[in-house]
Amino acid sequence: MSTSEFEGGWQADAPLGRVALGLVAGLVVFATGVRPTGNVVIDLIETVIAVAVVVVVGARAPWWMLVAAAGIAGAVGLSVWPILVAVMAFALAAWVSPVDADAAARADVGAFSVSLTMVSFSLSELDIVTGASAMVGIGTGLALIVGGLGSLTAFVRKRLLVVGGVAVAVAVAGTAALGVAANGARDDLGSGVDNARAAARQAADLEADAAADDMRTAASDLEAANERIDAWWTQPARLVPIVAQHRTAAADLTEEVSDQLDAAADDLEDMSLDRLQVVDGAVDIDALRMLAEPVERFAERIDRLGTLADEVDSVWLAPPVKDKLDEVDDELVDLGPQLDRAQLALESLPAMLGENEARRYLLLFTTPSEARGLGGFIGNYAIVSIDDGRLRVDEAGRRSELERVAVEAEVVIDGPPGLLATYGKFGLGGDGEPVGPRSWSNLTLEPDWPSFASAAHQLYNDANDDDVHGVVVMDPYVLGQLSEYTGPVETNDGQRLEGDELVDYILLGQYASEQRLDELETLSTQLVDAFLDSSLPKPRRLARDFEPLVDEQRLLVWAADETEQAMLVEVGVGDGLPDPTGRDAFTLALNNSGGNKIDAFLEREVTLERAGDVVRATVELTNEAPTDGYTDYVIGNLSGLPTGTSRLYLVAYTSDQVDTATVDGAPAAIERGDELGWSTSAHYVVLGPGERTEVVYEFPARSTDSAILERLQPLATRE
Repeated sequence: MSTSEFEGGWQADAPLGRVALGLVAGLVVFATGVRPTGNVVIDLIETVIAVAVVVVVGARAPWWMLVAAAGIAGAVGLSVWPILVAVMAFALAAWVSPVDADAAARADVGAFSVSLTMVSFSLSELDIVTGASAMVGIGTGLALIVGGLGSLTAFVRKRLLVVGGVAVAVAVAGTAALGVAANGARDDLGSGVDNARAAARQAADLEADAAADDMRTAASDLEAANERIDAWWTQPARLVPIVAQHRTAAADLTEEVSDQLDAAADDLEDMSLDRLQVVDGAVDIDALRMLAEPVERFAERIDRLGTLADEVDSVWLAPPVKDKLDEVDDELVDLGPQLDRAQLALESLPAMLGENEARRYLLLFTTPSEARGLGGFIGNYAIVSIDDGRLRVDEAGRRSELERVAVEAEVVIDGPPGLLATYGKFGLGGDGEPVGPRSWSNLTLEPDWPSFASAAHQLYNDANDDDVHGVVVMDPYVLGQLSEYTGPVETNDGQRLEGDELVDYILLGQYASEQRLDELETLSTQLVDAFLDSSLPKPRRLARDFEPLVDEQRLLVWAADETEQAMLVEVGVGDGLPDPTGRDAFTLALNNSGGNKIDAFLEREVTLERAGDVVRATVELTNEAPTDGYTDYVIGNLSGLPTGTSRLYLVAYTSDQVDTATVDGAPAAIERGDELGWSTSAHYVVLGPGERTEVVYEFPARSTDSAILERLQPLATRE
């Protein structure tokens, strides 16, 4: 090859002016943010060279190809600037066709048109699929090169084809290598995902050690997947546009997720949950404080894992990789709210357990054998104090003693106003009137726990010149669960009972004889004393055992401190009636008004449905009480009705005012009111022994697509 041949070929096909224009166009395209591989240095070199080649070679393509290329760029522009640039390229390309000039002059104009076309593609916002604008731009550029090759000298054309062939070979080899690596990483990735999901479930169940093991295994699996994807023989893929983005995203994300999972496993191992075990009626407050830091770190890791995909630019992740890692993300991110609640609890619990000063709590024992809107009738109470994590019982007694003291003190309950408006007439006062002799008997008519607890807090403190810091309610099912930890308790007739047998005895068995025993005070006192002298199971078992009881509102806790109460609401043990705003919602307070324990035989079934623009709530109540075999204290009544008859005071809470209420098809005389954003409809229902009654409420629908919100009180029979 002679020097003249070299100079002649390149000077004819790639004059310095067109090359310079192509290089400038490449720099402009790079400046618009085009990143075909994700590596700045490689992208700068590849972009500038590729655009320069397209401009120099494409300038020699037929005029109609230049017009078509500009037209395509305008069509995918989708916004003002890329379209304007494409219009200018189109105008230059269209002007080239009739220009009466030599080939060099036409090629110069064509070079400007191609430069503008490439810039227009770089500004495009086409995102039908990932990298759509890049693929269209690259395809159009290749077409222009093919169209211009025929006009080049054989010398230049041959060398461009050789360079192009090498580039294609490198691209094919890099893509194939990455494909092989990704296929080999599939098993590691799948195993990592499975182990990470298992770890999330273990962590949700407070199985910290098992979760740490699974999380460590998941980290190792993802590290192995990363080593395959980032192996030395996949490095050529870093040079291939679009493919390089997928490789980088997959490698970066698997590496980062692996690191975060490994660190999260360290945090889990630092969580000494077993140290929180109640031993001899005491809680280790220092252990609570030590738990706060690893829980906070673990929460930060989980939050970090939820943002990783966005930071790594997940649009470039291959769908199989993205889908698998999204499974990890979804499972772990679900832990977020639980961890938030744990952090809130760890902030408040030390003070609630008497870290800085002793705390006193009013503990109320209820029985749903005599139904109340909150759950059951209060039988007994205890005052429990906690000082630096150690619990003791300061006093215990019957509900009647609380009522006697309240009457003597002429206590006036200040509120909440909704409670007094709905239930004040049942001896709870209101309008400045003191409470009556049945205040504690009827206070649990109120179904909203915070409303009840705040009134109970004031009623007890004002009557006893005391300052309890909170209120706790538990029913026989909670006592039965506690007895499985503390061991059996002994009844007055010598039976030793625990678990379900104890529950059945408290609900009904104690009343079977002619002599009324009413042993709730004796049994509850035994349980509390046994609790103070024994050790409870580890936290994870307590959580598993008590979660359904909390969900059923059989165990409720309220704190006078607003921050502590907000935490109790957040963790689910202190919340009340839900907010019905913007929702279709229904709840029903069933209240015994016969003065007996007949609700141990009460069954309830509620069906909610929308019929056009109306919500229909159908309540089926069945009284399975016998007419004999129990004392009048159980199946008799104070209303003069036949033995075995149940008389109930129903208060329906609906998201809008009830239009119609019927009992077995006949209109019911309802007393209307409102409380906490709910409309209330109150009336009485009488069921004879073995009778079934259908009560239907209809009220306007507010929504058509969301589920109807429902919350019902716990009954003697668990549903």
